[in-house]
Order: sequence, then C-alpha cells, then structure tokens
Amino acid sequence: LYQRATSEYNIDLNRVYVVGMSNGAYFSHLLARERSDKIAAIACHSGGLGAMKKDRKIKNKYAVMLIHGV
Repeated sequence: LYQRATSEYNIDLNRVYVVGMSNGAYFSHLLARERSDKIAAIACHSGGLGAMKKDRKIKNKYAVMLIHGV
C-alpha cells in the first residue's frame, strides 16, 4: 500500500502518518516500530501498544498520540 500510494500520488515522504482504533491502534504501533524509517507519527485510539519490546532496536523515533476514553 505504501509503495503504491507513494508512487501514484504526490506524498511528502517525511510526513507519513498512521491512524488506528482498537486492533488498528495495535497495528499502528506495530507498523511504526517495524517501519520507523517510513512513518513519521501515529495516532491511536483505544488500542494496545503493539507488542513493544525494550530490547528492540528502532531505527528512528516517531511521534505518538494515544487516546483512551471519552
């Protein structure tokens, strides 16, 4: 999806954001952790942390907005 969208549309590659709710929030964390070189930030609502591991080497830091509740 990333390759197709970036090849067909004029997308600023430094500003790719991922948004998710519930399982999508979990997946957003997972995706950003694995592809931190391509994702600048994530916004998650009512989801888990995507199996974050302390020993995991993440290439780049990325911004995170977490929302739980009302």
